[in-house]
Amino acid sequence: MVLLLGGTTSFLILIAVIGLFRSCMGYDEIDIDNSTQVRRYEIHRAYVTDSTENGYELLWFTTNYVTQKRYEEILTRKHIFDSYQKLQAEAGAHFNNDLINTDIYNFVEWAKRYDIDPDVRLTNIWVYGTEYKKLYRQPNLTFPEVHTPYSPDIGILFLKENDVYPYNFESPQTYRYWQCDITSLSDERYNHVTEEDYRRSLK
Repeated sequence: MVLLLGGTTSFLILIAVIGLFRSCMGYDEIDIDNSTQVRRYEIHRAYVTDSTENGYELLWFTTNYVTQKRYEEILTRKHIFDSYQKLQAEAGAHFNNDLINTDIYNFVEWAKRYDIDPDVRLTNIWVYGTEYKKLYRQPNLTFPEVHTPYSPDIGILFLKENDVYPYNFESPQTYRYWQCDITSLSDERYNHVTEEDYRRSLK
């Protein structure tokens, strides 16, 4: 005997099956991306140093604009944070405990290997460590030293997301100095801070 189900009964069974499927998942994959309220979220910040306590500060964000629920789901992905811990553990030895003399672009290309999840990417990097930062406060004839007691990190070397993941791979590498207008085509280890840069940083 064949049991024929009416339209209403079939619809109710379908709803029940969908509800069971959704309840079995830690996050509701149907609704998790269903929102107009989206933005890019900070995922992780790490300080990667060698035995001299010098190195780099790294910042990761979501690759795309995502919902709050998707952001919370991404934070549960253990493999992402395991990879960052591995990066921190391996960096010093890989660069012979000499990060202060490692070109920031060489370090970035190596660090990008640990971006193992397409939903998260490295977006910013700054030099880190007392000795490393001091290199970018040395006076020179073009930029005399500017005293910056309320913004001590201004002028340190850093890269933006477009430097880490460039749109045009044939464009020259740009070296940037935190909160400064001046950029360079090489790592210039002296002060680039102008009085105008410093005043703007205090606003």
